[in-house]
Amino acid sequence: MQAAAEVIASGRIGRPIAGTSAFIKLWMEGNRQPWHLSASSGGGMLMTAGIHALDRLLHLMGGPVESVGALMDTAFHSQDADDIAFLNLRFADGRLGQVTSLGYADGAVTAALQIVGEHGTLVLDLNGRLQIGQSGIWQDLPCPTDEDPMVAAVRRQWQAFLGAITEGKPPPIDASYGRHLVAIIAAAHQSNRDRKEIPVETAPQ
Repeated sequence: MQAAAEVIASGRIGRPIAGTSAFIKLWMEGNRQPWHLSASSGGGMLMTAGIHALDRLLHLMGGPVESVGALMDTAFHSQDADDIAFLNLRFADGRLGQVTSLGYADGAVTAALQIVGEHGTLVLDLNGRLQIGQSGIWQDLPCPTDEDPMVAAVRRQWQAFLGAITEGKPPPIDASYGRHLVAIIAAAHQSNRDRKEIPVETAPQ
């Protein structure tokens, strides 16, 4: 993600115009709790894990989401919370995005991200492969990884948290961004119920 963000910031693919992000994974993992299975307690694949696919897309696309059109279902498990969600996102400046969140009963994980810019396409396979497509040719880009990416990511989060407390540094991600992600998911649930595109209530300035 950091390498992909650097490519976009460099202007190499121009302004991001559209993007897709998918997280397709095993839902019934060993740490699954009863509240994960209930819509009334905030459970479901989208809020629990699909939110990461949403976060990745918004982080690289930049800019708030204005409205959401969503299709959601519970198809693989005996629960009242979703295990499938497809979100169509309309950004405030008119750009478009799409998120797939699916928690299967049996399968293999997919975590893929594609950003289509004015001058090229960036594809990130979250197993560690970053590619740029320009003039009909795909090229691998350097994508350094930590020995244990998950541990390293948590370590960076705690270091940023500590820096905010002890040194007054601004956090890399502020609360308004987190609220915006939750508001998008709330709008997605309403969109699925009402079968229409729903405005997102909150957006960071």
